[in-house]
Amino acid sequence: MCYYNDFMKKRILLLLTFIITISLFNNGTTSAEGPKNYLKGKFYSSVKDHFLIATEKMKDNRFEKTVVAMLENDKDGAWGLVVNKPIGPIPLALLVDPSLSTSEEREELYKVNILIFWGGPVEEKEIFVLHSTEYQNENTKNYGNISISQDYNILLDIAENKGPEKSLVILGYSGWGSGQLEGEMERDHWVLSDINLDIAFDDESNTKWNKAHKNSFLKIHIFDLVMTFCLHHILHTPFLQSQVLRKDSHNLIIWRHFLVLPDASTFLHSLHVLKLLFYLKLEL
Repeated sequence: MCYYNDFMKKRILLLLTFIITISLFNNGTTSAEGPKNYLKGKFYSSVKDHFLIATEKMKDNRFEKTVVAMLENDKDGAWGLVVNKPIGPIPLALLVDPSLSTSEEREELYKVNILIFWGGPVEEKEIFVLHSTEYQNENTKNYGNISISQDYNILLDIAENKGPEKSLVILGYSGWGSGQLEGEMERDHWVLSDINLDIAFDDESNTKWNKAHKNSFLKIHIFDLVMTFCLHHILHTPFLQSQVLRKDSHNLIIWRHFLVLPDASTFLHSLHVLKLLFYLKLEL
């Protein structure tokens, strides 16, 4: 009886500690509310099976210097898991339903501490195990060179050193509505890189963003290429420049600002200026 009381006291204390830790982390990372009326972008092609990497222009402090493994993306929306925001270590027993194990097994699970990651602001109590593909069970889903399992079996296998070679235990996920992610990418809040398992499962979470960002790129679409080609000719054709400059004073200011940019000005800035002219339906 004394043993049981001590066991329950320890369980309650650890559970309270875990709840407080999650609450403090969520308060620090979810102070910015999700957009209710977001600016929609146009869906061109899926960014699934890529890292989504926050740029320095990211406005939402929840996603500052964030790396997201993108698992699904189509015209209806997108979702993925943040891989570089650790919450802290907790006993594995707190993640396993007590009815699935004996008191002796639970006691052993309390001895196994596992690092928990914040996956995003959606369904923050839902558990995902992101892992290498050599491990499979009946509930495993494969996404390119990475997999997800969402059952207690993988947690028990991890406790017994029978789990995947590489894994992250993640709470919650990151989700976007139709056109939401595309709108954020058009505003340069995100860039892409190929999913790199060494980065995803790196023990040093604070280095993941820098490493992923160094490998980042932008997907260039046919429309953007046409816009860039047109921009090149505008910049080198005095007549076309004069037509643009005569449209109105607002565009004149924008165009002059663009013309004095140094040669190292970004490709995206060029696109934004030209797209502005395009959407205003200026007759060039």
